[in-house]
Amino acid sequence: MTNYKPNNFDNETKIRCACCGKILNERPGMANVKMVYHFREDGTKEYVSVTPVCKGICDERMQVSHDMYDGWFDLEDLYSPLIYMDKVLSIMSGMQRGTARFTYDAMQAMKDLLYATAPYVFRDATDKEKAEYNRLFR
Repeated sequence: MTNYKPNNFDNETKIRCACCGKILNERPGMANVKMVYHFREDGTKEYVSVTPVCKGICDERMQVSHDMYDGWFDLEDLYSPLIYMDKVLSIMSGMQRGTARFTYDAMQAMKDLLYATAPYVFRDATDKEKAEYNRLFR
């Protein structure tokens, strides 16, 4: 497991599991971010929640209703400067193209998550992170 040391920010925001309340900042490899969405009548994907959870039992407890879908990504992915930026640009592109929307609450949760991971991200990417980015996106 990578030892992530945050840059010096005045206020480190805690990322908590929505199920059990554990602080996930220092153990991002043990957490997922669950994104729940549905399709609007016009075909647009609308995210209704963005929720950090522990992998395993907490993740399994976060069930979605029958008319919703869910996807997830590893919280640890947001700790990579390259993947962090790709995630931000992907969100912006989907919104610009009109293929993705966020409810107010989902956007607030995504902004909180991006803000909370920023102290771990604003640093040089490691060789391992560069290789992982190239494996995923090239």
